[in-house]
Amino acid sequence: VRDNNGTVRVSANVTPRFKRGLKAKLFLDGQAKEELENSAIFMLHNVDRGEHQIYIQLIDSGKVIATSPTTTFYLHRQSVITPN
Repeated sequence: VRDNNGTVRVSANVTPRFKRGLKAKLFLDGQAKEELENSAIFMLHNVDRGEHQIYIQLIDSGKVIATSPTTTFYLHRQSVITPN
């Protein structure tokens, strides 16, 4: 992924269809980042350059009912030392 601002859009498909009351929680490098109700589309901002792992947990009434496989991505940002 190349984004000089460090913005990364993450989305997940939930099958069967995302039902009312479910929440999706995004983890970046093992740390919970965001929890959304009725959606599995996340925006991460100011992510550092380098290798990162993400996964999403599906939560129903406070209980984790599903966890996605971990996905690795690499963020490339313009260098401060050599900006061009």
